[in-house]
Amino acid sequence: MEKLIYPKIELSDQPTNHKDFILIENELNDWINVYCNAAGIDGSLDGHKLSYFSSRVYNYGSHERVLAVAKVIAFLFIADDIWDFLDAKLIRIQQRRLVEIAANDEIIPLSSDNWFEACFSDVWRNISIIGKDEWKLRFIESLENWFKTAEMEQQFRKFKKVPPLPDYLTIRPYSQGAQFNFAFMEFASNNYLSPKTLSNTVFHSLQHYARLVLFATNDLYSHRKEVKKGDVMNIIMVFEKEYGLTAQQAINKTVDFINENLKIFESVKKQLTSSLIEENIEFYVSYLETMIRGNYDFHFESKRYYI
Repeated sequence: MEKLIYPKIELSDQPTNHKDFILIENELNDWINVYCNAAGIDGSLDGHKLSYFSSRVYNYGSHERVLAVAKVIAFLFIADDIWDFLDAKLIRIQQRRLVEIAANDEIIPLSSDNWFEACFSDVWRNISIIGKDEWKLRFIESLENWFKTAEMEQQFRKFKKVPPLPDYLTIRPYSQGAQFNFAFMEFASNNYLSPKTLSNTVFHSLQHYARLVLFATNDLYSHRKEVKKGDVMNIIMVFEKEYGLTAQQAINKTVDFINENLKIFESVKKQLTSSLIEENIEFYVSYLETMIRGNYDFHFESKRYYI
């Protein structure tokens, strides 16, 4: 079998962790173990270093806010793993329940038979008590959109069918969860965007190219694991099918795809953002770059993508 080489991406930003990243990691693992013990499941997730994603991507936030974000993202990582083994109907029921909990600020005491709902109630409470009301509505909407697009992915997985490139590029930028991660940039920094900026087409363009870089980076470095799992939702597999490429050629094309979209992201940032968006969003642009870098680094620091 051909030995595949996954090239590294050249990024201008340097890797930077949150100043309290070790403390956040320990606090997160202690918190995870409480709910894993209640569920009677293996809580040995230390090697996954789930907090490293948040400590890298949101390294500018306060300890309190980054820990709150880390708990939500860790919960969603774990939920996503669980949903790999459940039927679509049960997944939809659980996802609707999560939206209800957030929308109604439900407080659910922990017991062995409701650990999943209680866990999300706990993480949402940490967010809700310090998050801005208008932002919380946007976050819940982004969560709902993630659930819907993730369900679209499952249709291809169900039939073990690699999607056509147009379908993939329609679904994947949203099914990866970038939108709620973008929302967390505002929460972590306690710096919220105006409705006018949020509706600006140039702002949407900036987010769009960041999404493409983020999902393709994830696909690149999770490819080996997903091949072993028999997954079909990966741009490398899509390129293989669409263009009749070998796996290595498709990997190289994915690297080119990432680099091309990084260049467009830079162009939008430099040429359009300052002149076509009235609000000063330098902080947001900087945090998008931090996210791109942190997302990249996480794939090498976490054992989540090892096989």
